[in-house]
Amino acid sequence: MRPIIRGAAPTDAKGAKIIFNHYSEARGHLKLSIGPYCSYCERRLEYGVQIEHIHPKSRRPDLELEWTNFLIACPNCNPIKNDKPIIIEDYVWPDLHNTYLFFTYFEGFVFASKTSDIKKAQAMIDLIGLDRITINDPLIDGTQTDERQLYRFETWELAKRYYNQLLENDTEEKRGNIIDLAIARGYWSVWMTIFKDDDDMLDRLINAFSGTNYHYFNKHQNV
Repeated sequence: MRPIIRGAAPTDAKGAKIIFNHYSEARGHLKLSIGPYCSYCERRLEYGVQIEHIHPKSRRPDLELEWTNFLIACPNCNPIKNDKPIIIEDYVWPDLHNTYLFFTYFEGFVFASKTSDIKKAQAMIDLIGLDRITINDPLIDGTQTDERQLYRFETWELAKRYYNQLLENDTEEKRGNIIDLAIARGYWSVWMTIFKDDDDMLDRLINAFSGTNYHYFNKHQNV
């Protein structure tokens, strides 16, 4: 899961903090700040970008328009999390922790890494159903097929293929093309996992995705 910097609340041309009349007005600002990617499953969202309230607005109406309560979520992660009551300390969060350390990616699957906070990482997986299997586990209302695992697997295979091609013919153009593809596809953690032994590609991935918290990756001590 990509750690992010949401940044300060957006301001207008005069530098005054923008007051949202509806949380949907924050969508464009969030996309600019952290990129058009689900903050949880990391898929790129060409459409269906949803404002995710960390504390559900039904339970914390006082935070419904609060910038620091916003993330971006996809049509799978957001409804699954829904209005479950949230105790921040029970989970790891992409805007608060180096979430790259807490999850392990393999093919289309996500696992909680063996860290001191493995319970919190697993709690996040459970909260958004990140370990659900494609097709066999639709959302509760049955109207939205959950294909997150399939998309991760497809991206994993794609990243592996380009990794092998780079080993055979390493050029600046090919490295740039790989980054372009990663940006277009999403699943930052998959690309980071496949290219974990290539410091140059790690630097490019960290810097290419808007809002990635680069402070966690100084000289790759945490990669």
